[in-house]
Amino acid sequence: MPGAFAFVEALTIPACVASNGPRIKIETCLKSVGLYNTFEHLIVSAYEVQAWKPDPQIMLHAAGKLRLPANQCLVVEDSLSGVEAGLLAGCIVAGFGDTDFGKFADEDNFHPCPDYRALDLLVNRLIA
Repeated sequence: MPGAFAFVEALTIPACVASNGPRIKIETCLKSVGLYNTFEHLIVSAYEVQAWKPDPQIMLHAAGKLRLPANQCLVVEDSLSGVEAGLLAGCIVAGFGDTDFGKFADEDNFHPCPDYRALDLLVNRLIA
């Protein structure tokens, strides 16, 4: 995703990757974009947790890795099942990209973020 590397590199808050994919696929993807070192010890695979999105357990496990309560975590998701998992876990959720997230429009913890500019504005508003 264009802009992903710069966005992640500029983060001043803890972050991890939680994916429905197997760990080897997650690691391969992160290595291919130069972000593996950033997340090497902060990867949660649904295969390891035995819970796939929209099950909130994957998000709760990720929050635990960050040593944060779920309600203090921002989940950035480009899928409907990921948004649902984040909301069920009690997280703040950014629906990223051009997916139709309309079904979550009335959720207080949901924020549509079509691009990295909107996501950056949300992050800065949340940490202020």
